Amino acid sequence: MTIPSSTSVLIVGAGPVGLTLALLLDRAGVEVTVVDRDSAPVEQSRAIWVHSRTLEIWDTIGMAPLAQAEGREVTAIQMRTSGRARATLPYDGTGISAFPHGLMLEQSRTQALLLSLIAQTRIRFAWRTRLTDLTRDDAGCRATIVTEDGATRTVDAQYVIGADGGSSTVRSLIGVRLEGGTYDSSFFLVDAIATTDLDTSMSYLNFHERSTVAVLPLPGDRHFRLIGNLLEQSGEPAEAGYGRAITAEEARRLIAANALPVTIESIGWSSTYRSHHRVAETFRSGRVLLVGDAGHLHSPAGGLGMNTGIADAANLAWKLADVLDGAPERLLDTYTAERRAVALQVVNTSDRLFVLQADGRRRFAFMRRTVLPLIVRTVTRTRAGRGLAFRVLSGAFVRYPAPTSSEGGRTTAFRAGGLLHRTGIDAFDRAVDAHAGRHLLVRTGRGGHGGSNALEALAADRGWDIVDLDAADARPFAGRNAEGLVAWVRPDRHVGWLGRDIRALDGELQNWLGAVRQPTR
Repeated sequence: MTIPSSTSVLIVGAGPVGLTLALLLDRAGVEVTVVDRDSAPVEQSRAIWVHSRTLEIWDTIGMAPLAQAEGREVTAIQMRTSGRARATLPYDGTGISAFPHGLMLEQSRTQALLLSLIAQTRIRFAWRTRLTDLTRDDAGCRATIVTEDGATRTVDAQYVIGADGGSSTVRSLIGVRLEGGTYDSSFFLVDAIATTDLDTSMSYLNFHERSTVAVLPLPGDRHFRLIGNLLEQSGEPAEAGYGRAITAEEARRLIAANALPVTIESIGWSSTYRSHHRVAETFRSGRVLLVGDAGHLHSPAGGLGMNTGIADAANLAWKLADVLDGAPERLLDTYTAERRAVALQVVNTSDRLFVLQADGRRRFAFMRRTVLPLIVRTVTRTRAGRGLAFRVLSGAFVRYPAPTSSEGGRTTAFRAGGLLHRTGIDAFDRAVDAHAGRHLLVRTGRGGHGGSNALEALAADRGWDIVDLDAADARPFAGRNAEGLVAWVRPDRHVGWLGRDIRALDGELQNWLGAVRQPTR
């Protein structure tokens, strides 16, 4: 496809994060161009774990049903020691999410499915196109690219997004540093055809003396991802990234050493890997922004990498679309403020998980073999504990700072800064789903709003809808004093404001989005 000389948004990088962002922006009516230096989608499986929160985001662009049709649902994580089952952690978000499970889907298929959706849009897209220079000022950016025929061209863009991975050219060109380091230990990744009596609706985490091995069921017959720390590190490269291939015999020895009931027949893609734990010093430099691995790198523990990047895309997409429609540019500062804090949390969490899984010292072996299964069994005895575990695992536990004028102290299902989860009230949940990707106001009951007329006037001025919820129905998730609450639900489904004072809401919206305006696009 011919690359235009100008575009509203230029996305550099066509991995799952960049493609998701492009589709979200296109849905919001933004002109988007995507370029990637590679010649085709990846052929390897790479990122495979799709969390519930990612499926919610994908549902707004038509990707969720495609992913579910090809992926394998995972409903629990079983912990084992030396091959023996010790505890099972349910991955069950029933009543919390429309997608109450995890999904295994190879990145190669994820990318192909997203590209099939891109082909149905007006998004401009080009492979074999390298970014070589980038200049910017207050008015916009000028990107210098080299196309597949070797020609050098310039593209003027109002905004440029770096979605080009850990070795991001965009990040390098704007001089943003990554802060952090590289793990000392290497681990292995193997995609295998194997026989086993393990239940393929679950994934498995096996702790054995000095090592940890995960067995993850992939789509297809007897298809598994095996991942774990290498017992012998001396011959592995010191730099981060993918390394050498693993032989079938080596993979069999690693599995046998962990006493797992898995018989490897053959292997496909395999690699050793050493991971960074780094976060960019900022996710925004003027009109250039970073998403996904371009902004943060961490271990694969917990399957957080791609999923965190896709949550970046959901956060940035609506803000960028609103700014292009005339909202104050300071709205983009909230992207860095919110998502960089999450990235730091993810790095901290994955650091702890990585050390717990990979450290060969006795105290860590005792913790993963004895203490961790005990904690899991204890926490998951109650419904509340299982719900908490799901929120943490799925990414649904993320909560952004609440505005000072917002009321606090609500339940986890209805809290300023948090995600608006499912309520179990079908009509209300369907109404909220119907407004996915758009601003929405939720009103509980009819009293105490400082005047429903004021709320309706505010909604009319901004072109937003109001969804009403009976106060009695709201009490289980909004608290006893649910009457008269108003929530501003952002396009990413986070509750941007919660309270009763409509003037305070109007002031907060003006602070975030500016005065009511006519769209500029």
